[in-house]
Amino acid sequence: MPPKKNTIQIHPVFILALVLVIYAGGVVMIKQYYQSTAAIVALGLIGIGTSWMISNYLSLKPLGNLLRQIKQHHAGVDPDIPLENRGRLTLEMTREFNRLNGEIVRYINKASSTRGKIKQCVWNQTKDLRIECKQLKKHALTDNLTGLPNRGYLDDYAEKLVEMARKSKTDLACIMVDVDNFKTVNDTFGHAVGDDVIVFTAEILNACIREKDFCARYGGDEFVLLLPECAQAMAQRVAERIRGHFMREVPNLIFDSIARLNQEGKGMQCVDIKEINPFIPSLSIGLAMLDSKQSADVAELRKMADTALYRAKESGRNCVIAI
Repeated sequence: MPPKKNTIQIHPVFILALVLVIYAGGVVMIKQYYQSTAAIVALGLIGIGTSWMISNYLSLKPLGNLLRQIKQHHAGVDPDIPLENRGRLTLEMTREFNRLNGEIVRYINKASSTRGKIKQCVWNQTKDLRIECKQLKKHALTDNLTGLPNRGYLDDYAEKLVEMARKSKTDLACIMVDVDNFKTVNDTFGHAVGDDVIVFTAEILNACIREKDFCARYGGDEFVLLLPECAQAMAQRVAERIRGHFMREVPNLIFDSIARLNQEGKGMQCVDIKEINPFIPSLSIGLAMLDSKQSADVAELRKMADTALYRAKESGRNCVIAI
Protein backbone atom coordinates (compact mmCIF):
# COMPACT_ATOMS: atom_id res chain seq x y z
CA MET A 1 0.00 0.00 0.00
CA PRO A 2 1.51 3.31 -1.00
CA PRO A 3 1.97 5.81 1.80
CA LYS A 4 -0.71 8.43 2.19
CA LYS A 5 0.22 11.84 0.97
CA ASN A 6 -0.14 14.66 3.43
CA THR A 7 -2.44 17.21 1.77
CA ILE A 8 -3.72 20.45 3.12
CA GLN A 9 -7.45 20.88 2.57
CA ILE A 10 -8.61 24.48 2.35
CA HIS A 11 -12.26 25.09 3.00
CA PRO A 12 -14.02 26.72 0.01
CA VAL A 13 -15.46 29.45 2.24
CA PHE A 14 -11.92 30.52 3.10
CA ILE A 15 -11.11 30.72 -0.63
CA LEU A 16 -14.19 32.86 -1.27
CA ALA A 17 -13.31 35.19 1.61
CA LEU A 18 -9.74 35.54 0.32
CA VAL A 19 -10.96 36.38 -3.20
CA LEU A 20 -13.38 38.98 -1.84
CA VAL A 21 -10.61 40.62 0.25
CA ILE A 22 -8.31 40.78 -2.79
CA TYR A 23 -11.16 42.12 -4.91
CA ALA A 24 -12.01 44.83 -2.37
CA GLY A 25 -8.36 45.85 -2.18
CA GLY A 26 -8.21 46.08 -5.93
CA VAL A 27 -11.26 48.33 -5.99
CA VAL A 28 -9.65 50.67 -3.46
CA MET A 29 -6.40 50.79 -5.39
CA ILE A 30 -8.05 51.47 -8.74
CA LYS A 31 -10.32 54.10 -7.26
CA GLN A 32 -7.34 55.78 -5.59
CA TYR A 33 -4.73 55.57 -8.32
CA TYR A 34 -6.74 55.11 -11.53
CA GLN A 35 -9.64 57.48 -11.68
CA SER A 36 -11.02 55.65 -14.68
CA THR A 37 -14.62 54.55 -14.96
CA ALA A 38 -13.68 51.90 -17.51
CA ALA A 39 -11.14 50.38 -15.10
CA ILE A 40 -13.68 50.22 -12.29
CA VAL A 41 -16.26 48.64 -14.59
CA ALA A 42 -13.71 46.10 -15.80
CA LEU A 43 -12.77 45.17 -12.25
CA GLY A 44 -16.45 44.88 -11.39
CA LEU A 45 -17.02 42.45 -14.25
CA ILE A 46 -14.01 40.42 -13.16
CA GLY A 47 -15.37 40.31 -9.61
CA ILE A 48 -18.79 39.19 -10.78
CA GLY A 49 -17.26 36.49 -12.96
CA THR A 50 -15.04 35.28 -10.12
CA SER A 51 -17.96 35.14 -7.71
CA TRP A 52 -20.01 33.22 -10.26
CA MET A 53 -17.24 30.66 -10.81
CA ILE A 54 -16.73 30.18 -7.07
CA SER A 55 -20.45 29.74 -6.43
CA ASN A 56 -20.65 27.19 -9.25
CA TYR A 57 -17.59 25.45 -7.87
CA LEU A 58 -19.11 25.22 -4.40
CA SER A 59 -22.47 23.92 -5.64
CA LEU A 60 -21.43 21.72 -8.57
CA LYS A 61 -18.19 20.17 -7.26
CA PRO A 62 -20.07 17.62 -5.10
CA LEU A 63 -22.16 16.64 -8.13
CA GLY A 64 -19.03 16.21 -10.21
CA ASN A 65 -17.48 14.01 -7.55
CA LEU A 66 -20.58 11.85 -7.39
CA LEU A 67 -20.74 11.42 -11.15
CA ARG A 68 -17.08 10.52 -11.27
CA GLN A 69 -17.56 7.91 -8.54
CA ILE A 70 -20.59 6.43 -10.32
CA LYS A 71 -18.60 6.09 -13.55
CA GLN A 72 -15.73 4.42 -11.69
CA HIS A 73 -18.12 2.03 -9.99
CA HIS A 74 -19.70 0.97 -13.29
CA ALA A 75 -16.24 0.58 -14.82
CA GLY A 76 -15.25 -1.83 -12.03
CA VAL A 77 -12.80 0.58 -10.41
CA ASP A 78 -13.07 1.30 -6.73
CA PRO A 79 -13.58 4.99 -6.08
CA ASP A 80 -10.43 6.67 -4.77
CA ILE A 81 -12.18 7.90 -1.67
CA PRO A 82 -11.11 6.70 1.75
CA LEU A 83 -13.59 4.32 3.29
CA GLU A 84 -14.09 6.48 6.36
CA ASN A 85 -15.11 9.45 4.17
CA ARG A 86 -17.59 7.68 1.91
CA GLY A 87 -20.52 7.85 4.32
CA ARG A 88 -19.96 11.54 4.92
CA LEU A 89 -19.72 12.29 1.20
CA THR A 90 -22.80 10.23 0.47
CA LEU A 91 -24.72 12.25 3.06
CA GLU A 92 -23.42 15.50 1.58
CA MET A 93 -24.42 14.44 -1.92
CA THR A 94 -27.87 13.47 -0.73
CA ARG A 95 -28.30 16.83 0.91
CA GLU A 96 -27.05 18.60 -2.20
CA PHE A 97 -29.44 16.67 -4.43
CA ASN A 98 -32.33 17.43 -2.09
CA ARG A 99 -31.39 21.10 -2.05
CA LEU A 100 -31.19 21.32 -5.82
CA ASN A 101 -34.41 19.36 -6.19
CA GLY A 102 -36.11 21.74 -3.79
CA GLU A 103 -34.89 24.76 -5.76
CA ILE A 104 -36.09 23.22 -9.01
CA VAL A 105 -39.51 22.51 -7.50
CA ARG A 106 -39.71 26.08 -6.18
CA TYR A 107 -38.78 27.51 -9.59
CA ILE A 108 -41.36 25.30 -11.31
CA ASN A 109 -44.08 26.29 -8.82
CA LYS A 110 -43.15 29.95 -9.15
CA ALA A 111 -43.22 29.72 -12.95
CA SER A 112 -46.58 27.94 -12.86
CA SER A 113 -47.99 30.54 -10.48
CA THR A 114 -46.68 33.39 -12.64
CA ARG A 115 -48.08 31.78 -15.77
CA GLY A 116 -51.46 31.37 -14.08
CA LYS A 117 -51.47 35.01 -12.97
CA ILE A 118 -50.51 36.21 -16.46
CA LYS A 119 -53.19 34.00 -18.03
CA GLN A 120 -55.82 35.32 -15.60
CA CYS A 121 -54.72 38.92 -16.19
CA VAL A 122 -54.86 38.51 -19.97
CA TRP A 123 -58.28 36.85 -19.72
CA ASN A 124 -59.63 39.66 -17.52
CA GLN A 125 -58.30 42.35 -19.83
CA THR A 126 -59.66 40.55 -22.89
CA LYS A 127 -63.05 40.23 -21.19
CA ASP A 128 -63.05 43.94 -20.34
CA LEU A 129 -62.11 44.80 -23.92
CA ARG A 130 -64.92 42.63 -25.27
CA ILE A 131 -67.42 44.36 -22.98
CA GLU A 132 -66.11 47.82 -23.93
CA CYS A 133 -66.20 46.99 -27.64
CA LYS A 134 -69.76 45.72 -27.29
CA GLN A 135 -70.79 48.89 -25.46
CA LEU A 136 -69.05 51.12 -27.99
CA LYS A 137 -70.74 49.29 -30.85
CA LYS A 138 -74.11 49.64 -29.14
CA HIS A 139 -73.57 53.36 -28.54
CA ALA A 140 -72.45 53.85 -32.13
CA LEU A 141 -75.59 52.19 -33.53
CA THR A 142 -78.21 53.28 -30.96
CA ASP A 143 -80.07 56.54 -30.46
CA ASN A 144 -79.31 57.70 -26.92
CA LEU A 145 -82.72 59.27 -26.28
CA THR A 146 -85.08 56.54 -27.48
CA GLY A 147 -82.88 53.45 -27.43
CA LEU A 148 -83.88 52.74 -31.04
CA PRO A 149 -81.37 51.95 -33.76
CA ASN A 150 -79.99 55.12 -35.31
CA ARG A 151 -79.63 56.09 -38.96
CA GLY A 152 -76.28 54.32 -39.32
CA TYR A 153 -77.79 51.05 -38.15
CA LEU A 154 -80.79 51.65 -40.42
CA ASP A 155 -78.61 52.05 -43.51
CA ASP A 156 -76.87 48.71 -42.90
CA TYR A 157 -79.96 46.75 -41.90
CA ALA A 158 -82.11 48.09 -44.73
CA GLU A 159 -79.67 46.65 -47.26
CA LYS A 160 -80.07 43.21 -45.69
CA LEU A 161 -83.86 43.41 -45.68
CA VAL A 162 -83.98 44.51 -49.32
CA GLU A 163 -81.68 41.65 -50.30
CA MET A 164 -83.80 39.16 -48.33
CA ALA A 165 -86.96 40.46 -50.00
CA ARG A 166 -85.43 40.01 -53.45
CA LYS A 167 -84.26 36.47 -52.75
CA SER A 168 -87.55 35.38 -51.18
CA LYS A 169 -89.62 37.38 -53.72
CA THR A 170 -91.70 38.96 -50.96
CA ASP A 171 -92.92 42.50 -50.32
CA LEU A 172 -91.11 45.02 -48.13
CA ALA A 173 -92.91 48.06 -46.73
CA CYS A 174 -91.14 51.27 -45.77
CA ILE A 175 -93.00 53.72 -43.50
CA MET A 176 -91.67 57.18 -42.68
CA VAL A 177 -93.18 58.95 -39.66
CA ASP A 178 -92.82 62.63 -38.85
CA VAL A 179 -94.11 64.46 -35.76
CA ASP A 180 -96.13 67.48 -36.92
CA ASN A 181 -95.57 70.84 -35.19
CA PHE A 182 -92.72 69.43 -33.15
CA LYS A 183 -90.88 72.76 -33.18
CA THR A 184 -93.98 74.37 -31.68
CA VAL A 185 -93.94 71.80 -28.88
CA ASN A 186 -90.31 72.63 -28.10
CA ASP A 187 -90.88 76.38 -28.29
CA THR A 188 -94.06 76.30 -26.21
CA PHE A 189 -93.41 73.67 -23.55
CA GLY A 190 -89.62 73.34 -23.62
CA HIS A 191 -87.21 70.73 -24.90
CA ALA A 192 -87.79 68.44 -21.95
CA VAL A 193 -91.42 67.98 -23.02
CA GLY A 194 -90.26 67.62 -26.62
CA ASP A 195 -87.94 64.80 -25.56
CA ASP A 196 -90.84 63.07 -23.81
CA VAL A 197 -92.87 63.28 -27.02
CA ILE A 198 -90.03 61.70 -29.02
CA VAL A 199 -89.63 58.88 -26.51
CA PHE A 200 -93.40 58.35 -26.44
CA THR A 201 -93.51 58.17 -30.25
CA ALA A 202 -90.78 55.50 -30.24
CA GLU A 203 -92.74 53.47 -27.69
CA ILE A 204 -95.90 53.62 -29.81
CA LEU A 205 -94.03 52.54 -32.94
CA ASN A 206 -92.51 49.54 -31.18
CA ALA A 207 -95.87 48.59 -29.71
CA CYS A 208 -97.64 48.60 -33.09
CA ILE A 209 -95.24 46.47 -35.14
CA ARG A 210 -94.29 42.81 -35.21
CA GLU A 211 -91.18 41.32 -33.67
CA LYS A 212 -89.52 40.83 -37.06
CA ASP A 213 -90.22 44.43 -38.13
CA PHE A 214 -87.56 47.12 -37.80
CA CYS A 215 -87.92 50.59 -36.30
CA ALA A 216 -85.23 53.31 -36.23
CA ARG A 217 -84.95 56.97 -35.40
CA TYR A 218 -84.05 58.65 -38.67
CA GLY A 219 -83.16 61.97 -37.06
CA GLY A 220 -84.88 64.76 -35.15
CA ASP A 221 -88.63 64.04 -35.18
CA GLU A 222 -88.53 61.47 -38.01
CA PHE A 223 -88.71 57.69 -37.74
CA VAL A 224 -88.49 54.86 -40.26
CA LEU A 225 -90.22 51.49 -40.15
CA LEU A 226 -89.30 48.52 -42.34
CA LEU A 227 -91.88 45.72 -42.52
CA PRO A 228 -90.68 42.58 -44.33
CA GLU A 229 -93.20 40.18 -45.87
CA CYS A 230 -95.93 42.79 -45.53
CA ALA A 231 -98.47 43.70 -48.21
CA GLN A 232 -99.47 47.30 -48.77
CA ALA A 233 -102.94 46.93 -47.23
CA MET A 234 -101.48 45.51 -44.05
CA ALA A 235 -98.76 48.18 -43.91
CA GLN A 236 -101.40 50.90 -44.28
CA ARG A 237 -103.39 49.45 -41.38
CA VAL A 238 -100.26 49.49 -39.24
CA ALA A 239 -99.64 53.14 -40.15
CA GLU A 240 -103.21 54.14 -39.30
CA ARG A 241 -103.03 52.28 -36.00
CA ILE A 242 -99.86 54.19 -35.11
CA ARG A 243 -101.40 57.53 -35.99
CA GLY A 244 -104.62 56.86 -34.09
CA HIS A 245 -102.82 55.63 -30.98
CA PHE A 246 -100.59 58.69 -30.98
CA MET A 247 -103.50 61.14 -31.27
CA ARG A 248 -105.37 59.48 -28.41
CA GLU A 249 -102.49 59.39 -25.97
CA VAL A 250 -100.22 62.35 -26.71
CA PRO A 251 -102.39 65.03 -24.97
CA ASN A 252 -102.20 63.15 -21.67
CA LEU A 253 -98.50 62.54 -22.23
CA ILE A 254 -97.80 66.26 -22.62
CA PHE A 255 -100.03 67.18 -19.66
CA ASP A 256 -98.27 64.63 -17.41
CA SER A 257 -94.86 65.79 -18.60
CA ILE A 258 -95.68 69.43 -17.82
CA ALA A 259 -97.05 68.45 -14.39
CA ARG A 260 -93.87 66.54 -13.57
CA LEU A 261 -91.68 69.44 -14.65
CA ASN A 262 -93.80 71.85 -12.62
CA GLN A 263 -93.33 69.65 -9.57
CA GLU A 264 -89.58 69.78 -10.18
CA GLY A 265 -89.73 73.54 -10.67
CA LYS A 266 -88.66 73.30 -14.32
CA GLY A 267 -91.89 73.56 -16.32
CA MET A 268 -94.67 75.95 -17.33
CA GLN A 269 -97.60 76.71 -15.08
CA CYS A 270 -100.22 74.94 -17.20
CA VAL A 271 -102.83 73.25 -15.05
CA ASP A 272 -105.67 72.65 -17.53
CA ILE A 273 -105.34 70.18 -20.37
CA LYS A 274 -107.50 72.48 -22.50
CA GLU A 275 -104.66 74.98 -22.53
CA ILE A 276 -102.51 72.35 -24.21
CA ASN A 277 -104.89 71.33 -27.01
CA PRO A 278 -103.89 74.09 -29.48
CA PHE A 279 -100.30 72.86 -29.36
CA ILE A 280 -100.93 69.11 -29.57
CA PRO A 281 -98.72 67.51 -32.25
CA SER A 282 -99.88 64.89 -34.75
CA LEU A 283 -98.24 62.40 -37.11
CA SER A 284 -97.76 62.56 -40.86
CA ILE A 285 -96.93 59.17 -42.35
CA GLY A 286 -95.66 58.20 -45.79
CA LEU A 287 -95.76 54.61 -47.07
CA ALA A 288 -93.82 53.07 -49.96
CA MET A 289 -93.68 49.46 -51.12
CA LEU A 290 -90.97 47.33 -52.63
CA ASP A 291 -92.86 44.42 -54.14
CA SER A 292 -91.40 41.27 -55.61
CA LYS A 293 -91.52 42.67 -59.16
CA GLN A 294 -89.54 45.85 -58.40
CA SER A 295 -85.77 46.15 -58.54
CA ALA A 296 -85.45 49.35 -56.50
CA ASP A 297 -82.62 49.65 -53.97
CA VAL A 298 -82.67 51.08 -50.45
CA ALA A 299 -82.11 54.66 -51.60
CA GLU A 300 -85.00 54.51 -54.07
CA LEU A 301 -87.33 52.91 -51.53
CA ARG A 302 -86.51 55.57 -48.97
CA LYS A 303 -86.99 58.30 -51.57
CA MET A 304 -90.45 56.97 -52.42
CA ALA A 305 -91.40 56.87 -48.72
CA ASP A 306 -90.09 60.41 -48.25
CA THR A 307 -92.18 61.57 -51.23
CA ALA A 308 -95.26 59.98 -49.69
CA LEU A 309 -94.48 61.74 -46.38
CA TYR A 310 -94.17 65.08 -48.16
CA ARG A 311 -97.58 64.54 -49.76
CA ALA A 312 -99.05 63.78 -46.33
CA LYS A 313 -97.67 67.08 -45.07
CA GLU A 314 -99.08 68.90 -48.09
CA SER A 315 -102.46 67.25 -47.54
CA GLY A 316 -102.94 68.90 -44.17
CA ARG A 317 -100.84 66.60 -41.97
CA ASN A 318 -102.15 64.03 -39.50
CA CYS A 319 -102.74 61.47 -42.24
CA VAL A 320 -101.26 58.46 -44.05
CA ILE A 321 -100.32 58.63 -47.74
CA ALA A 322 -99.20 55.57 -49.69
CA ILE A 323 -97.58 55.51 -53.14
